[in-house]
Amino acid sequence: MPSPPGLTAVIVDVPAASPVVGSWRARFDSSAPLGVPPHVTILFPFLSLPAMTATDRADLAAIVGAEPGFTVTFAALGTFATVEGTPEVLYLEPSPAEPFRRLTEALAARWPQCPPYEGAFDEVIPHLTVTETAPPEQVSAARRAIARVLPIRASIDTVTLIDFDGTRWRRHMQFPMGGTGRS
Repeated sequence: MPSPPGLTAVIVDVPAASPVVGSWRARFDSSAPLGVPPHVTILFPFLSLPAMTATDRADLAAIVGAEPGFTVTFAALGTFATVEGTPEVLYLEPSPAEPFRRLTEALAARWPQCPPYEGAFDEVIPHLTVTETAPPEQVSAARRAIARVLPIRASIDTVTLIDFDGTRWRRHMQFPMGGTGRS
């Protein structure tokens, strides 16, 4: 089912992962061809753009600003079991994962009408998706290729609000950790 225009997500963009996972994501992550960069999701779906108020933006900036920036290392790969007959999801595990978890919990507490992944999971596990539509042999190939070049390290100092215009996802606004929002 296509996403409606105005849909948003709060993510941590991880450009340092692009050289390692970009080609895999382009082929086997349905969000990549629509403009979503390598990222760790903080909250999806979030408020629609038409519903978002200045207070919502200010609160988002304050919550993100309360979390200090940090360095993350992606040194391991994991998989999510999926419904029978669907491909498993291959992902990079962030360490530390706790800052991502804290942000998700804080945003979900502030906007309870926006539970992570619409409440589909009992536990939200911070991750950077590599493949979600790959057949098993391609998941294995991706795992082998990526494992050879790990770890990936990245400085995390902003959170990004992305929105879908009906065709592509785009960066709408960035919120510095420890600061205020900027467009």
